[in-house]
Amino acid sequence: MKHFKNDDGMGIVTALMVAFVVFTLAGTWYALSVHELDEVGFDRHRRTAVNAAESGVREAMYLLAENVVIPGYTDGFREEAELPGGASFGATAGSCNLTSLETADGMAAGEYWVRSEETGDLRYLIEAWGFGPAVGARQAVEKKVVLEVELLPFGAGFTHALFAAESGLQSGNRKTIYGDVYSGKDVIFSNLTQVYANDAGYPGVGNLTAAGDLVVTGGSNTSIVGSVYVNGFIRDNRGTPFAGDIVTRYDNPASSYTASYFKNGASVGGTLYVAGSALEGGSNISGNVVFNANNWDPFPTISVPQFVWNSDATDPFTTVIYHATPAAFLTWFSAHNSAGEGGLFGAHYVEGDVSIDFTSSYFSDSFLVAAAGNINANGKASGGDSVKYPIWVALIVDNAAKRLTMGNNFGSEAGKIHHLLVSEGEINAANQTIIYGSVNGNADVSANRLEVHYRPPTGQVVAGFEFDPDLADTYIPQPLVWREVATDEGGAVTDYCTP
Repeated sequence: MKHFKNDDGMGIVTALMVAFVVFTLAGTWYALSVHELDEVGFDRHRRTAVNAAESGVREAMYLLAENVVIPGYTDGFREEAELPGGASFGATAGSCNLTSLETADGMAAGEYWVRSEETGDLRYLIEAWGFGPAVGARQAVEKKVVLEVELLPFGAGFTHALFAAESGLQSGNRKTIYGDVYSGKDVIFSNLTQVYANDAGYPGVGNLTAAGDLVVTGGSNTSIVGSVYVNGFIRDNRGTPFAGDIVTRYDNPASSYTASYFKNGASVGGTLYVAGSALEGGSNISGNVVFNANNWDPFPTISVPQFVWNSDATDPFTTVIYHATPAAFLTWFSAHNSAGEGGLFGAHYVEGDVSIDFTSSYFSDSFLVAAAGNINANGKASGGDSVKYPIWVALIVDNAAKRLTMGNNFGSEAGKIHHLLVSEGEINAANQTIIYGSVNGNADVSANRLEVHYRPPTGQVVAGFEFDPDLADTYIPQPLVWREVATDEGGAVTDYCTP
């Protein structure tokens, strides 16, 4: 008898085995997918937490600069930060009063809690904890950011490398600034304008502040290494790489603040804060962008400090001379213009227009010339008394209808001859000019190759100026050192309250 192999039921077994493998693989794929989704979600929440913490830092900077009185405190935030224990956004019955952020469509965008305390004269430490997407949420992430900030008196002195008041500034041809720049009106950069951090050891990080709009033309190879603050909009027709933050401050209806535009290729190294809800159509900028950031107060418009000629204003100078005519001044100038003749010194006021040639001039001390008319400065000095270096030379146009012109070969000498240049009217660099000091005017109309390295003027040369008393307590927050740290470094949020 022949026996046959029985195959009954093998199809069912094979089908079950295939199904088992498929279900096993599906389970593995599902687990992997869930894990990947969790990783993506966790990474997104981590970024949200950091962004929320940075938002808290920004608000603390504003509160410190404006000394805002917030609920729970009697005095302003800056004054409270100077007391033992510092100041925070508040805690009720031990619970942190978290500030919540939302996107334009109402989605949760993180929470933060911030505190600040004084670390030195007008210096403060800001600690901010960010939570993403929110405390208690699934996969909630906590991050901590700290920032050291200094409050710089705004307008209460010559604190900028280049300062242009109500009539604003233009870029001219190849303007290079080492330090900070201010304009009381719109700024138009049209040809190779560079704003850099100042030389090592001197203040100024390369910030641009405009109490108006900023326009970068298509032909302008512009570089700004600091932050940009404008009271209106930005139109970048070049595709500029901005290294720091950009803040378009809310000033509706003074300008159309929603009209900001960035050409393809533009980038922001920090954060772009847009006062409106969107950029103009066609904009393309890479980097972090925050919309509806309209809690930034506009910068004040600052006038050129007024020069007053009187014995009190010029008291720091040993010699104070009034010249009724330009000829009288030039006679004195010629008689003291070399080391053998004693050198130039003292404070002088000249009625009318005056043209001064400083070629090979020698200074025995700081030297100030104020004029009721135009000043045309030419030539470069040979030096001065090395014991008194750097010697400050101040040139001041005391007339809003006149101009201070930096002409042929005029300039400073680093560490030896520095300049404070002030015009209540226009200020102009007509030829290649390098200044170590501070350049200030109601309007900057410099046409060609102005280079400024900011140096803070001495008290002697600013003694004749009257600064706006309304700005005596106005500050601009200057970020110093930003760090993301462990959430408990220097203290955890739970040391102060419970989120």
